[in-house]
Amino acid sequence: MSFNYNIKSFSGKCTSSTTLREAYNTIVHIELLLKTELINQGTTANGHNIGLLIGQLGSTSNPNLPDATVNTYNADLEHSISKMICHGLDGQPTTVPIRSYPHMRYIRHISDWGTGTSDSQLTDVLIKAKALEFQLSKLLGV
Repeated sequence: MSFNYNIKSFSGKCTSSTTLREAYNTIVHIELLLKTELINQGTTANGHNIGLLIGQLGSTSNPNLPDATVNTYNADLEHSISKMICHGLDGQPTTVPIRSYPHMRYIRHISDWGTGTSDSQLTDVLIKAKALEFQLSKLLGV
């Protein structure tokens, strides 16, 4: 068993396995958008919990945030992330925690492990992450 899919995806050397990298990078961008908005409003913004960060937006001075669409897109993204299988700290397969997306780096892709996270699951996460990214960018004016 190995992480060949993950290595190829994050190295950028294989164009056929970039969905993981693109989905992960999109979620990192979402996190940075949220943290920037919160920090600019004088609010502490820690961790990788996208849902918590979105919830904190209600305490900012931006009246557009959060909105129902952002909340819906986030719930959809969390649901898709929670279906992915990653390598747990104990070495056993487990689901990616919805409140800590960085575990996505250690997905168990079916091409390496025989079972685990599929290309269609990664595509689903990417689509939902892009929808949330677009809506946040629009509301934040970036």
